[in-house]
Amino acid sequence: MIAWPAGSVLQPLIRIFIMQSVITMTIYSLPVIMPVAAADIGVAPESIGFYMAALYITSTVTGLFSGQLVTQFGASWLFRMMLLLSALSVAILLVSTPLALVLMAALVGIASGPMNPTGSQVLAQVTPVRQRALVFSLKQCATPAGGVLAGVLLPPLMLAFNWHWAMVSVATVAVLFAIIVRLPEAPKATSLEKPPVTDNRFSLRKTQRSMQKVWQVRELRSLTIAAVGLATAQMGLAAYLVVYLWREVGFSEAAAGLVFAGLHLSGISARIGLGLIADRLTSARAILTGLCIVLAMALLLCSVFSQNWPLPLVYFVVFLAGASGNGWVGLYYAELARLTPVEQVAEITGASQFFTYIGLLTGPILFATILAVTDSFRVTLVVFAVMMVAVTFSLLGTSRSAYAAD
Repeated sequence: MIAWPAGSVLQPLIRIFIMQSVITMTIYSLPVIMPVAAADIGVAPESIGFYMAALYITSTVTGLFSGQLVTQFGASWLFRMMLLLSALSVAILLVSTPLALVLMAALVGIASGPMNPTGSQVLAQVTPVRQRALVFSLKQCATPAGGVLAGVLLPPLMLAFNWHWAMVSVATVAVLFAIIVRLPEAPKATSLEKPPVTDNRFSLRKTQRSMQKVWQVRELRSLTIAAVGLATAQMGLAAYLVVYLWREVGFSEAAAGLVFAGLHLSGISARIGLGLIADRLTSARAILTGLCIVLAMALLLCSVFSQNWPLPLVYFVVFLAGASGNGWVGLYYAELARLTPVEQVAEITGASQFFTYIGLLTGPILFATILAVTDSFRVTLVVFAVMMVAVTFSLLGTSRSAYAAD
């Protein structure tokens, strides 16, 4: 029988899920609107990879300070600040210039950096160890849920009005939830609101120590390296799927947006199912290895898409890509929480996430670079598939027993 989380876990989980979904909807609004908005902004649609990279550069930096930000402001206020900053980033984009696009990407990156470590800190405090893979996987379903919202809602709004009003709707939702959503009170042993501050100074040395620990502990290092590879492929595909389907395969903007939504919808179901499996049947490492293999196969199949393919088959391949490319994240954060003392979860998660986000920002840049050199979306997808095979071998190089060895 599946033991679903109790109410003390579900309340913060649901509210964190909502807030993370809205923040990630802001992130994924960029690749969805780009085929239509690029001409107004004055950039090429293919340049989306570089702007997504700018987003993750700032996200990488702010994520490093997650532990200190939680200590300084508390989880509830920190989430509200992230939502409001996301809304501000969209307002800046409405200026419709290349500089506004850069600023939008940078600001939403700043907003999203502390998102996952903050949510992990909260849930690590209230979740039983035996349920962490499921709970953290449910939390991470917020990321593909944000992609689904962007892919489903924005194309119809662009058709009915224009991309400006579509983005105004994104900003409005972010402000609304910043006002109405609060994290519930935590158990007496902890506090999800602003904790007592003993040393509220931001310290680069604290951050450096956390990064060193991630690299020195063998299983933390192995887990992080695998996450970097998966993140690179995940973000490269997500950033360019709509443009690829529209320009190379011949889909309409609306049809490509729906396939993009399918990519993220599959990630939601995969994260839930894989979280249950990891809690009860096998190890996260075995699941991660399998996901690398499936993602490599899916990327190869994506590279041979054409208008002659039956639409259900396209959706099936994209479903596999989404399930493997998005399904790993909850297991990754759950493993980080399992390996870390509860009071250090935000700190260590932020440090490991720093390296993982290098993969997220490298993915669009790498895709764009290979695309520029080869002038072929299809060759680029094959290169990413080969990369996932290499990541699979790196995962096979260590075992779970190494946790104790370090």
